[in-house]
Amino acid sequence: MPNKEIEFNITHPIWRLFYPKSTFTIDKKGDTCVFTARTYLRPGWLFTKLAKDQLEESITHVKEEGENLKKLLEEN
Repeated sequence: MPNKEIEFNITHPIWRLFYPKSTFTIDKKGDTCVFTARTYLRPGWLFTKLAKDQLEESITHVKEEGENLKKLLEEN
């Protein structure tokens, strides 16, 4: 699946202000592929202070989902 991008967005309108999207890209590099996960955040100082735990949980969750997707792609 080289040269593919998977993008997803948060559906909740308020969370989307701070966490607009995440992407996973698969790029061909020689005989292999490079898998990259990106999370776009706009937390701002107030959000960081008020929702630090939720922000960390969200980052951990996206990282785990990227690792799971990578394993699935490597198996197939």
